[in-house]
Amino acid sequence: MKKLKIFLLTLLMVITVLPVNTIAEGEQTTAPDVTVYATKEQMMYGTFAPKSDGTADIKARIQFGKDDIGRDYQWFILKADEGVNGDNTIIFSMDFIADKRIFNSTSEAKIIYDYTKDDITVYSEIDSDNDGKVTVSGNHYGASDLRKDLIAMASNENMFSPAEQELMNATPIKTYDINNDVMYTTSDKLYAMSSGNPNNSSSKVKLGSLDQLTISTRTYVGSYPTLHGWLRTPFMDDDPDYGGKVNYLECLNTTKTVPYNSTIAPGIFVIPASNLNLTDVLFASAAKAGSTEIIQSNAIMTLRLDGKDKNIGEVYYDEENKEIIVSKGSTENKVHLILQGKDSRNNWYYSKEITGKEVIKASDIEDAIGLTPELILTNSKIWIEITDTDGMKYAVEAKQTINRVSINISNPVPGKSLAEEINKSTTDVNYTASSIEWNTTDETAGYYKEYTASVTLTPKTGYAFIDMYIDGSPIKTSTSVNGFNATSVTKNTDGTLTVTYKFDPTAKDEFVKAYDPNPITVENGTSLEDIKALIPETVKVDTKGQKGIYKTVSWNPYADIYTSYDPTKKDSQSFTIDGGVNLGDSISYSNDGPPQVKLSIFVKAAEVVPTPTPIPTVITTTTDDGYVVPNTGVK
Repeated sequence: MKKLKIFLLTLLMVITVLPVNTIAEGEQTTAPDVTVYATKEQMMYGTFAPKSDGTADIKARIQFGKDDIGRDYQWFILKADEGVNGDNTIIFSMDFIADKRIFNSTSEAKIIYDYTKDDITVYSEIDSDNDGKVTVSGNHYGASDLRKDLIAMASNENMFSPAEQELMNATPIKTYDINNDVMYTTSDKLYAMSSGNPNNSSSKVKLGSLDQLTISTRTYVGSYPTLHGWLRTPFMDDDPDYGGKVNYLECLNTTKTVPYNSTIAPGIFVIPASNLNLTDVLFASAAKAGSTEIIQSNAIMTLRLDGKDKNIGEVYYDEENKEIIVSKGSTENKVHLILQGKDSRNNWYYSKEITGKEVIKASDIEDAIGLTPELILTNSKIWIEITDTDGMKYAVEAKQTINRVSINISNPVPGKSLAEEINKSTTDVNYTASSIEWNTTDETAGYYKEYTASVTLTPKTGYAFIDMYIDGSPIKTSTSVNGFNATSVTKNTDGTLTVTYKFDPTAKDEFVKAYDPNPITVENGTSLEDIKALIPETVKVDTKGQKGIYKTVSWNPYADIYTSYDPTKKDSQSFTIDGGVNLGDSISYSNDGPPQVKLSIFVKAAEVVPTPTPIPTVITTTTDDGYVVPNTGVK
């Protein structure tokens, strides 16, 4: 059996290193086959899922872990398990992860099952003495040596590295307990598949939580006619005290049964299923860093994890200029650029170690691969990757460059609201734009004012703005606003682009009329300083766009009032002061100079106080006999 496997693997290696010049001519390159490059979504959502009859239209495999003799272990990809949380996919292999294993080493028909780590809900009702243990048949999977082996292998760092173990989800599966007539649940990272219901022998097996998927062994493992391995489903024996038998699968035939404690079949293999956590997985690919080759459509893929936090670097492709722009980050690991695609016949990949910043022409890749059709970068899969110290491959996927941005922002118009959004009709399809921020608190535009607009652009998925210098030459996204160069362009750390644009000053308003201020009347004798305090600083003005606004006035400092006013003068006085209205830069007026206004000032005459009429003083004399005699004289 091992010789057959070695021969097949050797043959596959010979095929995969065929000269690259065998690539056939075609019109253009396309995306690689899904069997040699699969996205996370394809691994989850049915691309490789078996049909109800257990057959599959598309089969793909990944390498994950090693078997018990150190070979890279290969798994078929199926689909997401609805009973496992998060992004995941069910995987299984009809190749063996270990051999010469028995189901149970005990010869007892009845054994004790410590259920406290498994299905407490089911067994706590059966456990009458509440000691956490129940009696089960010898063919009980939960208590079997087979399961113990699988649990040990899942935690064996020689078989699965710590990083790989982190990617293995525990799958809750249900198995029949013959002795207690219940379905119980176990949850492990590696588990044996099922033949379905007890006493159901078939060449189809089931896997996933609730045995949700059925696979046909003829479809998946037709090349290994002697392969056989353990299944977990118990088989009811005629003598229930004996404990029954357990199933095993013999490829291309049917499931068979052997005693649960069999030691007569040392060659029976362990063929598990598992579940992968795809949360941090970007894709799987059969490409290999460090070589450039044709690859077969059934080649084994390897997971690529998200390397955004690994300081791998940046990679972009420019379809317009037919080039790849790449820059190595600060990682100490080797960084490789990989481009994967297909022509009319063959899948292929190109790889190059990246040590700094460089631009790689599509024509150089065509020459390296031997491509005769045009290399369409958009159709290819492009990324940079490292193999980190944990043994896993981490990748950063290439994004298509946004070579130019041309946006349109409505010019500020006096008296109208400032624009809130860029004009949608000119928005490129590969990015979105934020609301416009202005350098003012004005809601409407003023006259003859300078405004600066700022907008942040966010690239859509798969696209990127670029701002890089290679060998002293800039490679930047060209940005214009309203057909002119942007005032400033900043690429932010989150990949967004902030664009500012300073508009020319808005239009000036036009002068219409200035109003003379109301006359000032003061009392006679008012001091000149007090009169000055009454002179207004502003006057009312009408413009074409504004009514009743007030503007400052520059009054004539040499007006007569300043030289002729006499506060001691009793007569009335009147003066006129002329002044020029200061309209400022925002209002236009005739070439004759600023508008003039006049202010009239009136000083009242002093009030005339009349001379008072004398009042006679009557002097009286009193006689001796007591009479008062008036004296007609006036004193």
